[in-house]
Amino acid sequence: MKARLLIFGCLLAAFCFFGCNEDEKVTQITGITVTPSTIDPMEIGDELELTASFTPQNATEDIIWKSWDLNEEIVKIVGTGSRVTLKAVSFGETRVFATSTSRTVVSPDINIKVNSDDYAGLMVGNYLGEGKTNGMGDVSDASIKLERIGASNTSVKLTIVGVMASFGEQTITSESLNISLGGVQGVYNLSGKAKLEIPGLVTFDFTVTGTFDNADKSLKLTFVDPVTAGFPLEIDMTAVPGAPTDYGALAAGAYAGTAEVESAMGPMSGLEMDVTLTRISSSKVDLLITSAMGNISLKEGQEIEVAAGTAANTCTLTGNAFMAAFGMDMTVSGTINLLDHTLKLELSGEFMSAVITAELDMAKIVAGEYMGEGTLSGMMDMELSDVPITMERKDKTTVNMFAATALATIDCDLTVAPDGNFYSLTGATNMMGMDFTVTGTHNPATQTFTVSISNPAIQIELSAVKQ
Repeated sequence: MKARLLIFGCLLAAFCFFGCNEDEKVTQITGITVTPSTIDPMEIGDELELTASFTPQNATEDIIWKSWDLNEEIVKIVGTGSRVTLKAVSFGETRVFATSTSRTVVSPDINIKVNSDDYAGLMVGNYLGEGKTNGMGDVSDASIKLERIGASNTSVKLTIVGVMASFGEQTITSESLNISLGGVQGVYNLSGKAKLEIPGLVTFDFTVTGTFDNADKSLKLTFVDPVTAGFPLEIDMTAVPGAPTDYGALAAGAYAGTAEVESAMGPMSGLEMDVTLTRISSSKVDLLITSAMGNISLKEGQEIEVAAGTAANTCTLTGNAFMAAFGMDMTVSGTINLLDHTLKLELSGEFMSAVITAELDMAKIVAGEYMGEGTLSGMMDMELSDVPITMERKDKTTVNMFAATALATIDCDLTVAPDGNFYSLTGATNMMGMDFTVTGTHNPATQTFTVSISNPAIQIELSAVKQ
C-alpha cells in the first residue's frame, strides 16, 4: 500500500511539473501588421498612434518597436506594447517597424517624413548662380541672396545681381517669395513676383517659380514676363550655395561707431570714429577712418582685402593702414555682418591699438548732389532733363530729397534700407494738393539712383548720378 502511494505521489508531482511548465511556455508571434500602414507627412510636434496586431491572437510574446533613426532624433516612440505614440521631433525622414522579442518576425517598414516648421530658415543665405534667357544672352556671375521676411517661416526676399550678356550688370528683386512643400522629400517650391528694371529702357515684371533642394542646398528659378509688349523675357537660373562674388560692393559704405583705444597716453573709451569703405574691386576696398585723434587711411597702393567670413553672411577685412598724426603704420583686421550691417575693426600699431564697433550709416551713403533726367506721364507727357537733386542726410536711415522739376518742386523724406548690393528708398510727399508715393533704388558702386514718384494720375520717373 505504501509503495502504491509513493508511486502515485511521484506521478502526480511529475504531472504538475511538466503541466505547469507547459502553461508557462511563451507562444511565439508568427506575423505582425502595423496600423496605419502609411503615414502622411508630419510637422514637428505632431503625434500619431500606431497599433500592432499579431498572429496568432493567443501569442504571449511581447512587441518591440524600432526606428531606423536609432537615436530617435527625427521621431520618438513613446510607450511599449502593441499600442504606442509616434512623436515628430525633428526635420527628416526615417522608417519605423515592430518586431517580436524573439526577433523571428518583423512588420513591414512604415515610412515617415517630418517636414520642417521653418522653411525659410532652410534656405536663407547666399548663393552663386548662372542662367540663360530667351533673347538677352546668358546670365553669369549671379550673386543670389535669400533673406527671411520678418518672423516668417514660409517666405523669403530674393535679390539677384548678375551680368546679362546684352546689358551688363543688372538686378532682379522680389519682395516676397512664398515657400511650400514639394512633392519630393526635402524639396520645396518657391513662387511669387519679381522685377527687373533696366533704367531708361524697360521694366520686366516676372512671375517666379522654382524649387529648393535641401539635400544639396541648390536652387532652380524660372522668371517669366509674358506681358511686356514686343519683348517677353524668360530666364532660367540654377544656383548653389556660395558667397556673393562682389564683397567689395557689399562691404562698401559709411559706418559710424565708437572705439576702445589703448595708447601710450593711457586707455580711452567711447571715442567716436567714422569708417568709410569704398569699393575698389570685388575683393578690395579703400579705407578711411576719421576721429578727433586724426585720420587713419591707406598709403598709395595699399588696399584692404575683403573675403568670405567663417560665419554665414559675414566678410572679413585684412590689410595695413597709416596714421599720419603719429607717423605710425597699423595692421587692420575686421568683420562685417552683411545682414545687420555692423562692423568690427581691430587696429594695431607701435604706440596704439583700437577696437572699433560701428553700424552702417546708410543715409550718408546716399547723401549728396545729383543731376537727373526722366519722364513725366499721366495728365501730361514730357521729358525731364538737367534736374538738380539734393539728398541731405537727416539721420542714419533717413535723407531728405529736394528736386526742382518742370512741373513742381519735390520735397520729401526717404527711408534708406539695405537691398542686396543696393539700397531702397521709400517715402511719400504731397504736390499740388495730391499725395504721391516715392520708391527708388540707390547703387553705391556707381553712385546712381532711380526713383518713382507716382499716384493714380501722375507718374514721374527719375534717374540721377552723383556730381
